[in-house]
Amino acid sequence: MILFIFIAQLVSCSNKKTLESFDHWIGTWEEIQADGTFTETWKKENDTLFLGSSAMVNGKDTLFSEEIRLVLRGKEVYYIPTVPSQNDEKPIEFKMITSSEKSWTFENKYHDFPKQIVYTLNNHHSLTATIQGTENNRSTKFSFHLSRK
Repeated sequence: MILFIFIAQLVSCSNKKTLESFDHWIGTWEEIQADGTFTETWKKENDTLFLGSSAMVNGKDTLFSEEIRLVLRGKEVYYIPTVPSQNDEKPIEFKMITSSEKSWTFENKYHDFPKQIVYTLNNHHSLTATIQGTENNRSTKFSFHLSRK
């Protein structure tokens, strides 16, 4: 009986999923572009929730901003941005479809644009965020090459 309890606990612990692989994202990242500075910031709230925000700022003008939640629900991970003045200010869920030690792909086939968001950790100081999909019947892709601030 003791052996059965030990094996059951071992199996349940190995099935427990966390957002630990996203610890690399914690901090502030930025890319200076011709039309402003893009900044993305992440913090870990707990084992099932990361909070993020991003903004494109030119001088005192904010050209774009969003709040992001990275959520673990059961065995699934969701990237959930909310953008003011878009989607009736409702969050849009992108489900993680693939991941590796340094790459995470989120997808929502039903969203207009983007349909896919990919993060790639190049090294401890470099992160690339790519959004892609179809816009105006054309395949479109934007990448942000972020450096740890």
